[in-house]
Order: sequence, then C-alpha cells, then structure tokens
Amino acid sequence: MLPLLLTSVYTINMEEVGIDKTVKDSLNLHPRIMKALQKCGLHKISSILIYSTNDLCRMLHVSSQDVESLVSAASNAVLPSRPLVTVQELFMRQAELCNWGRLSWGCPILDAQLGGGVLVAGVTELSGVSGAGKTQLCLQLSLMAQLGKEQGGLKGGVAYISTEDAFPSRRLCQLADSFAESHRSGLTAKQMTDNIFVEHTGTVVLASSHVSYTAHVSPCSQLLVYY
Repeated sequence: MLPLLLTSVYTINMEEVGIDKTVKDSLNLHPRIMKALQKCGLHKISSILIYSTNDLCRMLHVSSQDVESLVSAASNAVLPSRPLVTVQELFMRQAELCNWGRLSWGCPILDAQLGGGVLVAGVTELSGVSGAGKTQLCLQLSLMAQLGKEQGGLKGGVAYISTEDAFPSRRLCQLADSFAESHRSGLTAKQMTDNIFVEHTGTVVLASSHVSYTAHVSPCSQLLVYY
C-alpha cells in the first residue's frame, strides 16, 4: 500500500470537546453494548477512546461490528464529523488553499523542487518501488511536524496509521535522536516520539475509522516494548 499523508491543521476550543461526556447521556447504542460498557466500568467517553478496537473487543466481549459502532459514536460525540467538501467547492477555493502553510520535507532540495513542502490541506500520495524511501520520508515528516514554524514545522502532533507488518519504531527513534541534536527545538527525542500516535490497520475500511478519532492510539515510544 502506498503511503498517504493527510495533513490538516485545525483550531479546536477544548471547552467544546466532549471528552468528559458520559456514555449514558451522550450515546445512543444497542442495549447489549451499553450493558457491556456498564459491566466493565466504562462510564465516560474518555474511558472508551483510550483503548484500541481489539482491546475493546476483548474487554466487552462483543463483536468487531459492535465496537466499530461504539468507537464511531464516541468519536462523533467528542468531535462531530466535519461536512464533506465537493470537488467544485475545492476548485473555487484554490486561491485560498495557495495561502495555506506547508510542512517542510526536512530536505532543502526536496522543498525547492516540490513547492516548499507538503501542503497543509488534503491528501499527498507518495509512490515508488520498494526501498525507495517512502516510509523514511513519512517518519521524517512525523518529526518535522513537531518543529516550530520557523524551522519548517507545524508545532503539532502526528497520527501515524501504519499498514506495515511492524511499525519501524527503532528507526524513528534513531531519527528522533538526530533531530533533537541537530534542530535544537527544545524537544528531546523521547518527547518527539511520545507525540507520534500509532495505529495499525490492514484495510482501507479500518483506516477510515481510525482517521475519525485518534485519541486511543499508542505513543510511538510505547511500541518499543513490542518491537
């Protein structure tokens, strides 16, 4: 599967985020799921979204379809889905999109050839033969995004949806050590890896559910105990 970069910057009023909403008052779910949540002591939405879908299946003893419905409902209760945008609307907004910021590739030569970096809106697709460096670029961008804007970054966090057999956490930690030393951003290597949240998925359908909300995924540094 080809790497896809979804780069978006949103300003969120945290007071409006419903992370502390209760399940009983906020979610309209099948009684079977509600009973399972109550039995496990998961009374707040925040207590649901910290777990992966596989963990929820094991804890609640319900089907994967039930868990998918649960995670989708909880995600929408926290941050309702944004309205879809048509191609015509995007075309009319081309002038606006040109004024959006860009995320540096971390390489002056690539930035010079590719318009200054990755456009902070929409989807960017990387293609190439095996071993060309697609994953390496994604790892590098995961670190670049955390740097300040004066260094070509976005001063933000990263949600990394991996389709590979094993996420290359050790390679990322090697890069993080180099970044922390060379960029002098004030962030340590561990702080940078803790700000990259990883989820594995095997299908496009599962990937779409992961994009909706990413609070339940694991910080990259935690994956070192597995790989």
